[in-house]
Amino acid sequence: IEALKSKKDFIREMAVSILGDIGSSFDAREAIPHLITALGDSDEVICARAINALGKIGIKISSDSIAVKQIIQGLMEVLKNYKYTPNQKDRSSKILIEIGKPALPLLKEAFENEKDEEVKKVIREIIEKIQKAIKKNNETSKKNGKDGARLSEAETSTQSFTVADPLGFHIRPATALAKKAMEFNSLNFQAQNGMEVFANVKSVLQLITLGVHKGSQIKITVTGGTPEERERALSELGKI
Repeated sequence: IEALKSKKDFIREMAVSILGDIGSSFDAREAIPHLITALGDSDEVICARAINALGKIGIKISSDSIAVKQIIQGLMEVLKNYKYTPNQKDRSSKILIEIGKPALPLLKEAFENEKDEEVKKVIREIIEKIQKAIKKNNETSKKNGKDGARLSEAETSTQSFTVADPLGFHIRPATALAKKAMEFNSLNFQAQNGMEVFANVKSVLQLITLGVHKGSQIKITVTGGTPEERERALSELGKI
């Protein structure tokens, strides 16, 4: 977070990107106000990366109403302010759509209060796309019913591992684990520590943020593929 205050562009660029990769960890939530400030950075690359970072965090923590509200308000400013480029506005719109239902109340309020007709048009389009996606998801859920729930459960395998490294889950084991997970292209991996912090096993940065020490347990959930593929993947990961 302190790196966001650096006078060197490349350091701020790196800090913004890392915070986006960290995603829904505590530090990333704490960084939201700083990332919103970075939206006004004179460096267009930093601004673009700040938009992406806020999007990654917002999508992952959509249940945190306070944090999501901050992110939505920041992205709304991008839509409303003419100093931002069309690409930046377009990316902000897509992120708001991806955040989905939690964004609706603020978007509707913004629509009612907005005076600029062009901005109102953009907000209306975002609202309509979110509502359309919600309706489609509801219809899909009703159609799949219990069969869909059983299928989803059948496509998931989970196993817990105890960290044996004296230094805990540092860069070396995290890199080895991510490298091994990436060998299974058709599978998705999620790691979870005892504090309900989640990480994509294919991301070294996210694994490090789990903060796991020697003797701690991490739970790895594998989705996709066949049961045999998932069990083989868990077995391979357990050897690292």
